[in-house]
Amino acid sequence: MKKVRGISAKKNQFNVMMRGGGKRVRYMALLDYKNKFGLLNEDYTHYSDRYNSQIRTYELGLRMNLDVDITSSTKMKFGLYGIIGEDKRPNTDINTIFQNFYKVPAAAFPVKTLNNNWGSNTLF
Repeated sequence: MKKVRGISAKKNQFNVMMRGGGKRVRYMALLDYKNKFGLLNEDYTHYSDRYNSQIRTYELGLRMNLDVDITSSTKMKFGLYGIIGEDKRPNTDINTIFQNFYKVPAAAFPVKTLNNNWGSNTLF
């Protein structure tokens, strides 16, 4: 029996948060990493060693807050936030790909029946 691969995607997320300080200085740092990949069938996305049309998204975020009590009436707050990311996808927009999936009728492609015959209809 031939194994049929379904549509599946993988998503990973990793978060690290550190918080601490003392009476005058307090800090918080958050590192967030996310990736999504593997939605399309791998058999049709690897055209060569140099080109892969698999949909992949990577994102790395960093947030840092620093609070310093310089005097009892003077306080300093510093915040930093940034995201860097990369999207890899086919030349066509992802929404267009999935909209086209819905336009193709289910009977457009022949299917093997239980008797190992190709099933079809007169239209397709």
